[in-house]
Amino acid sequence: MLVLLPWSIEDYSKSLTPSQNISTERNEAELLRDFPPLFCNEPGELLPLQDQPCIVVDSQGIIVLWYLPDAITRARNVLVFSNFAEFLLTFHKKTGQYGPAYE
Repeated sequence: MLVLLPWSIEDYSKSLTPSQNISTERNEAELLRDFPPLFCNEPGELLPLQDQPCIVVDSQGIIVLWYLPDAITRARNVLVFSNFAEFLLTFHKKTGQYGPAYE
């Protein structure tokens, strides 16, 4: 399944603040207005959760994500998550930050 976003992921990323996790109601309302959720063909009906493979593409043709259910085993997923969590804890201890900063 191909899912098309009506907006650009580049525009979306430019609208996020460096500390997006500290949101305000005004900021969240602006994001929702400028980057609405995906809808089906029926007016007002949100796109249902996907349980089949799909690709999400933005308005400029950029692939935002591939959803490939069961592409990795549950054990591998737990291992990757555990290692990433350990990396974040180590990173925080060394830098005092909660994650790498991207500009």
